[in-house]
Amino acid sequence: MPVQSLQFYRDWCFKHTTSSPKFAQSNVQVERGVRTVKNIFNKEKDPSKVLLAFRSTLLANGNSPPELLMERKLRSTVQIIHNELKPKLPNEDELRKKEERNREKQKAN
Repeated sequence: MPVQSLQFYRDWCFKHTTSSPKFAQSNVQVERGVRTVKNIFNKEKDPSKVLLAFRSTLLANGNSPPELLMERKLRSTVQIIHNELKPKLPNEDELRKKEERNREKQKAN
């Protein structure tokens, strides 16, 4: 594994698990994500609107991916107060605690 990959692994504390490509049940989260995106595409034909809606959806930790990456919400077709579009950094300690609680819940289940 390259040095950069090891550092990334240490920083984000994830576990890389491989699964069989012919056995969809072993990769439930990815299959569920694919099904969600397909359902959205069935409802809306414009791919840019589909991706915008999917990317601005909140994660389990209460933030959307753009909020975590770019520290701001995306502009979408849904009206939003302009103050909400200003960049603000989520509290990193609180975010890590939420992620850790989610991991513990998943382990318990």
